[in-house]
Amino acid sequence: MNMTCDQFRDLLIDHVEGELIVDVQELFEFHRTRCPNCGAYLESYHYTIRITRKLPGPPLPAEVEARLRESLRPHLGGGD
Repeated sequence: MNMTCDQFRDLLIDHVEGELIVDVQELFEFHRTRCPNCGAYLESYHYTIRITRKLPGPPLPAEVEARLRESLRPHLGGGD
């Protein structure tokens, strides 16, 4: 089974959170290694996370973070 770039982007949050089941994680990694665009996208995604964690200020309350992640989930995708 192949994974599309849209499917890859839809799984980014779950990947970062370590919530992908083994079979899906393997497909995710397989796609990442063979798609230069998605590999670069994942790298920039991780970079953004590292940079924003260095920003000053208290962390978001867990409930606010969960709502923010859920509201952003539909917007992570783009065109292939």
